[in-house]
Amino acid sequence: MRRASWTWVPHPEQNSGMGEVLPFPPHGDVFVGRDVPDKALRLSWHPGSNRLVLSLWRTDTCTGTVRLTVADASRLIASLAEGLAELAAGPSEQGRPATHP
Repeated sequence: MRRASWTWVPHPEQNSGMGEVLPFPPHGDVFVGRDVPDKALRLSWHPGSNRLVLSLWRTDTCTGTVRLTVADASRLIASLAEGLAELAAGPSEQGRPATHP
C-alpha cells in the first residue's frame, strides 16, 4: 500500500479548482486501485471536526470528496464488515453456478 505525505484541499477563495497542498492528516490511509494504478481512495480522520473524509484521486488530482459524520462512518464500517463476511462465507446457493453431472 502506497502512503502519501500530502493531500489537496480546495482553497475557499477560489472557484477554479485550484487548491493548497496540506500535510496528510496523521490519522488516515491511502488505498491504490487495483484496476487502474493511478487511481486511489484516501481516507482521513479529522478528530477536531468529528469527520471522516473519503477522497478519490487520479495521480495528484482530487476528483471527488465525501465528508462523513461519525455516525455515517460507523454505518459505512458496518456495511463493509457485513460485505466482507459475506465474501468470506462464499457464494450463496442462489449465486452458485449450476453443476451438470
